[in-house]
Parts: sequence; C-alpha cells; structure tokens
Amino acid sequence: MRPYHRTPSLWGILLCTLLVLGCYGITWAEQNLLTNPGFELPITGELPPGWQKFSNTNIAFLSFEPESATNPNIILTIKDESNTAGYGLRSMFFPAEPGQVYRASVKIRSGGGTGTLYLDFTDDNGSRVSSKTITSRNTDWETVTVTHEAPPGTTSVSIILYSQSTHVGHISFDDAVLTQVSADTWMGSDVEVNVGPDALDYAPADGAVVTTNPPSFIWVPVSGAASYTLEFSTSPTFAPAETITVRNIDLSIYTPDKTLDNSKTWYWRLSAVDRNGKQSPYTNVRAFNIDANAVELPLPPLDQVRAAIPKEHPRLFVTPDTLEDFKGKPAKEPLFRVLWNGINVNSISYRFAILPDEPPHCYPNGVWDVNLWRQYTITTAATQKMETLAFAYMMTGDKEVGEAARKWMLHIASWDPGPNGATSAKINDESSMPILYQMSRAYTWAYDALSEADRQKIREVMRIRGNEAYQILKARPFEYRPYGSHAGRSLGFLGEAAIAFLDEIPEAAEWFDYVV
Repeated sequence: MRPYHRTPSLWGILLCTLLVLGCYGITWAEQNLLTNPGFELPITGELPPGWQKFSNTNIAFLSFEPESATNPNIILTIKDESNTAGYGLRSMFFPAEPGQVYRASVKIRSGGGTGTLYLDFTDDNGSRVSSKTITSRNTDWETVTVTHEAPPGTTSVSIILYSQSTHVGHISFDDAVLTQVSADTWMGSDVEVNVGPDALDYAPADGAVVTTNPPSFIWVPVSGAASYTLEFSTSPTFAPAETITVRNIDLSIYTPDKTLDNSKTWYWRLSAVDRNGKQSPYTNVRAFNIDANAVELPLPPLDQVRAAIPKEHPRLFVTPDTLEDFKGKPAKEPLFRVLWNGINVNSISYRFAILPDEPPHCYPNGVWDVNLWRQYTITTAATQKMETLAFAYMMTGDKEVGEAARKWMLHIASWDPGPNGATSAKINDESSMPILYQMSRAYTWAYDALSEADRQKIREVMRIRGNEAYQILKARPFEYRPYGSHAGRSLGFLGEAAIAFLDEIPEAAEWFDYVV
C-alpha cells in the first residue's frame, strides 16, 4: 500500500485546506501540494511530518536545524560523506493521472556535493514510471525548477531531495514546492540557468566586445525545451522593426549567416519552446558591441555548405578537382617526395600482412579488464594499414594495392559494430574512433576498388558507428560541454564520416550539420 494511504489525518488536513482555498477562488493547480515544504516541527530523531526516507537512507545523515543563530528558518541538510552511496528525502505521494502536468522546485545550497531534485512518477506498486531531475552545485542558495507531464501508468507523484552518490559534501534544501499546473503552461525548467564548471557560459556576455562578426550566440540548454527562439536587436526593447527573430533552433548555439552593424550596440535574449508549442519566459537581456576590427565570420546556410561537397569520390583532403595535382606533388616538391616514399614502402609490406582477429571484449563477465582494454592497439594497427593502402591506391591506381585495401576494409567492417561490440564506443572508444575516421578515409580514397555490394556493407556498418558517436555527443551535449578530449576527437572524426558518406548514409547530413 502506498504511503499516502497510511496518513489519513494529513490527507484530511490537506483536503480541508484545498476546500477552503477553493471557496476563495484559488485552484488546486496554483497550490503547493506539499503539506510541510519548510520541514517544520521536526522531532529529534524523527522525520518532519509530510516527509519520509528515500530508499535506505539512514536518518543520521539528515539534519533539520535552523539556518543560523539569528535565522530560525528550518533547513534540511544531507550530510553525505560517501562517494559510493547517495542519501535522500521523499515527500508524501500524491494521486496523479497520466497527462497531468506537475512542476517541482526547491532551493539548493552546496557544501561540496551535488544536490538533485527529482520529480518522480510511480505506479500502483510504487515502482517508478518516469522521473525528471535537475541538479545544482552552487555554493549560494539557488532555486531549481523542473516540469513534466505524468506519463502513462502514473498513479502518484512525489518529489525527492537527493545527494548524488559519487560526490561527498553537505547539501542543504529549503522551500520545496510541488504543484499541478495547467496543460497550457510552459513545461520546461527555468531558462536562466547557472553554468556548470565544465560548461560554456552565455555568450556574448552582457557588456562584451566581440571579435568576430557575427558572434556565435551560446546559452545553457533548458530542460524540457524542444526548440529555441532567439532574438537579437539594436533596440533594448526589441522593437519589431529593429529585431531579428530566429525560430526552431534545435541546439543551444546559433551563428547568423550575415554580419551585423558594428557601429551599434546589440541586445539579445531567447526563449524555449516545449513539445506542446508552449513558450517559456525570455532570458535576461544581454548587450554587446562588435570590435571595429572584428573578423567577419558568418556561417553560410548549411544546405549551401553541404552543396559544396563533391558528389564523386575522393572527398577528404583531396577532391576530384584536385586529385591530379595532388598525385604530381611528389615529383615537384621534396617534402612530398619523402612522405610519399615512406607511405609507398609501407603499402607494399601491408599487402602481405596477416589480418588480425577482432579485438577482445574488455568487459568479460561484465567486469572491466584494463589489459583487454589496451588491446585497442590491434584496432589502431589494423586501421593504419587499411588507410595507408587506400591512400596508396588513390595515388597509383594499382589494382593489387586496391584489392589489399578492399580486403582490410571488409575485414574490419566485419567486426561487431553494435552497442555491445568489442570495438563500439560504449565498450572501447579507443577502438571505435580510429574505425570511424580511418574507414571513412579508406572508403572515399579507394572507392573505385570496391564493388557496390562492398560499399553497401561498409555503409551499413558506418551508419551504426556514426549514429553511436552522434548520440554520445548529443547526450553530453557537446555544444554546451566541449571540454573533453574524447568528445573533441569524436566530433572531428564524425565530421569526416559525414563528408565521406553524405547522400549515401541517410543520417550523414544530420551528422554534418551538427558538426558544422
């Protein structure tokens, strides 16, 4: 039986309160459902009314004390001293139905750890159907908000105040709110969001002088946003005649395709749009100026950029228009001659190299083995041979070299590309990354050495590998959190795959647009 069935007295108080409020024209949708949002009336060794332990949390890790000697306001502090366990407090469960929209918020202050607010939907058995979360590590009080629609199977809703298991520290909470809101209400979280320590800040910052024209507009992704509407204007009040509005932006970054007037001050703001088409409030307005010597760097429309990629092969570093000139460089320039001689010699020996077995899985029995992980060197050695042979074939047209490149490409393409394959990004991205970009190069350089059946097999494999890399970058998301060596490498490698397979793999255009 769910907890709210065990607290009829509290329910009686709540329902009577709602009845009285209704007499004054105040609706359920406007009211805080939590009976004790401020953790009042704590009894030493017990939880305050309206709250219960979350999971196996020991009450010893929870304190309910005045904020200070001069401020009697009660706050909850979770004393998290473990980097392997998390602790939390759950509100009462409240009846909920699928399709109803709920919003939760709470003030969080970090003393070293990470505080999380869960908006939690459960079924008749008390099992989670879905949840929506937002975190904060701000050392000052920060109000975080999350909104979500109850999914099918929901019978109750609650909130959880939680300290993340991987972080150690004290997390304080205050002024918790849970409300049922109108379906016409914006369903996302606050649009003005604090920036994480490993993330990009809003740009241009208020008062900035930018050195590219136009600047790229960057903002913090908004929970619940399906798209964004950006406005930039020479009018601080965004007068329509002086304002440029861009709708349906799907990332938290946008670069205009035209330069801006650098003699004026510019202002920008944005709003988010949820999946129901409801628009959020606008962010704060930020003003910027453009340096008189700013580099002009508009981003052309992406369809125009894609149209510049040749339909024929090769496409990477060398194009059909530049191929003959490229082939002639070793005869004309000493440095190219030295480089080419080394590549050519290697390609001769690689023709007779033995094809390796697929690298071992580095999670045998579900446990990571570092020595097996290091066997990604099998992959890097194999892809290096494949790439070298393909390049030598492009330079010479030698059919034996082309056949050797084909043999290596098809062999590596036979390795399991699925999410649990030994060379997938999920299992070992040091294996997946060289396959992603070196197979792309080999494919476009040795295109003529492959039959259409060969090409189709390679395209099927690279579609899986490219989509995996793309989804990892999107989930990060890279445009907000770019400070990661593996993510930064994957972005470039996915770009090469997008160019090599454009118009041949359906998703390649989407990869290309994201990378650009």
